[in-house]
Amino acid sequence: MSRAGGARKPAGRSAPARGGPDALLREAVNRSPAVFARWRAGDEWRIEFVSENVAQFGCSAAELVSGRVAWRDLTHPEDVPRLRDELGRRLDAGDRSFIQEYRVVTKTGEVRWVEDRTTALGPPGGAVSRYESVILDVTAGKRAEENLLLFRDLLDRSNEMLSVIDMATGRFIYVSEAACRATGFSREEFLGMGVADIDPTITGPWRPDREREARRGRGVLVREGLLRRRDGAPIPVEVRSSIVRLPDGDYMVATACDVSVRRRMTDDLRREKDALRTYLAVAPVIFVVINPEGEVVLVNRKGCELLGRTEGEIVGRNWFEHFIPSGEREEVRRVFDMVIRGDIPFLERHENAVIAAGGRERLIEWHNTVLRDGTGRIVGSLSAGLDVTEQRRLEERLRQAQKMEAIGTLAGGVAHDFNNILASIIGYATILKKGLAGQARAIEDLGRIEALSWRASGLIKALLAFARGGQCVPEPVDGNALVGEVAALVGEGAGPRITVRTDLEPGLPPVRCDRNGIRQVLLNLCSNACEAMPGGGTLAVRTAVVRTDDGFFGAHPDMRRGSYVAVSVSDTGRGIRPEHRDRILDPYFTTKDDRTGAGLGLSVSFGIVEQNGGCIEFESGEEGESRFTVFLPAAETA
Repeated sequence: MSRAGGARKPAGRSAPARGGPDALLREAVNRSPAVFARWRAGDEWRIEFVSENVAQFGCSAAELVSGRVAWRDLTHPEDVPRLRDELGRRLDAGDRSFIQEYRVVTKTGEVRWVEDRTTALGPPGGAVSRYESVILDVTAGKRAEENLLLFRDLLDRSNEMLSVIDMATGRFIYVSEAACRATGFSREEFLGMGVADIDPTITGPWRPDREREARRGRGVLVREGLLRRRDGAPIPVEVRSSIVRLPDGDYMVATACDVSVRRRMTDDLRREKDALRTYLAVAPVIFVVINPEGEVVLVNRKGCELLGRTEGEIVGRNWFEHFIPSGEREEVRRVFDMVIRGDIPFLERHENAVIAAGGRERLIEWHNTVLRDGTGRIVGSLSAGLDVTEQRRLEERLRQAQKMEAIGTLAGGVAHDFNNILASIIGYATILKKGLAGQARAIEDLGRIEALSWRASGLIKALLAFARGGQCVPEPVDGNALVGEVAALVGEGAGPRITVRTDLEPGLPPVRCDRNGIRQVLLNLCSNACEAMPGGGTLAVRTAVVRTDDGFFGAHPDMRRGSYVAVSVSDTGRGIRPEHRDRILDPYFTTKDDRTGAGLGLSVSFGIVEQNGGCIEFESGEEGESRFTVFLPAAETA
């Protein structure tokens, strides 16, 4: 390198290369990325020599050596005081070789970072006369370092627990500030630990092959685990990790998210759902949730009990096809579909029957609402149902009792007048019999009139007792004998076109009832049967001992449990039309004209049978056989 002197060529201006080591060295220096320079000691920092590659900072070597441009002019003004102070401290400390970093500003205004390796020249222990520097542009590295520091700062400011782990050793080489805050370990403590020190689920030595196997075929592995706090308390976390391959080895980058709050929320939600299921299970009403396809998605315990099926036999099945009677199915399904489409609002309350196990039907009073998703779209229905089968039966019985009370009031007045008429008929028949001595046929006819009148008188007495709410007079009665008596009497007046048949069960136990009242009931039923066959037919009267079940007593809750005798009266007549079946017990209701019936027979008959501890059931087709069955308690039951 050239020395400073009065007649010398300016330093930094290379002589033409003529070959030889000096020329090669000069060329190497000028092509090097580092700038070589020498300047005098003092505040001006006057350059004596600088390599030509200083042009990378926006000025030529000649400008610097000639003094037209000072190195201090290139130095960022904010860094000049620091460099001057630092240089003084170095020299005072006896340092003759040191490194400084500072900024230079090019002519274009670009700021670049340089690393300046400076050596102070001068006699040992004497004053420094010159400095030699090797100046290297470190802008790229400095910016990368700044970016790294910024990146680290951003990571430390985030709430993510980020860590980088050496796959070969399982030890931490970086952890974020969030990980330190969450666990209580300092960053220095972390960097001295391995994964097994903070993950209590890892037992045994670190096995990188196991970690690689767990990630086979996956970019990012997501799993739940635990982290150990410094105080030993566990932290439930969700960990997302991936492996990064670098030239010096493989590293695992992992982020851990504290899921304690989420787990608490999940546990709270689970407890709420369990509590809801408990409420639904013990609720005395049915709860059914149906999706838009009509399938059951939820049913509570009460619903299972009422339907007589398990939850598995109900959930997933179509509600309408399996649990709604065929007569109502189409209409109920049609209304449901319109509700799901939003065409009509759901009826808040309605009643319909459901089919329970064994084909039994139960009447349910429903309270309904639609279910919607977060967008407001209808996604199903929720219905709460109350079994009102028995309630409706009791209400019907109450209405019937009110009707019978009205009948009783009327019957009382009629019976008094009719009893007076019968007394006159019996009296005149007795007088006529005495005045017709020797006329056997007339006396026989009058005897029949008298006998029938006495029977009618007995009926009037029973009717009066019924009208007054009085007690009937029960006694053990041979049911077969009573039926035979009634059948014979009906057969005499039925006419040739009606055949009266009896089918009496041998060994029938006696029934305990009021003989006259039950006789009149059977006569009334047989009379109605004959009137239902104006063109002729068969009247059948049968007796049998019946075995009753829970369904029978459920339909007739006022009857005592025990043995019953059934007496059925059936005909092959025209049947009872469907619209009349619910009204046949109504007082004054009749399908006959005013001259042939007043509509009191069946209602009175039902009342008499109930007074005797029994009941009447009937069944009829629109065209064909009708059957009325009287159930009377056997003597030991009564």
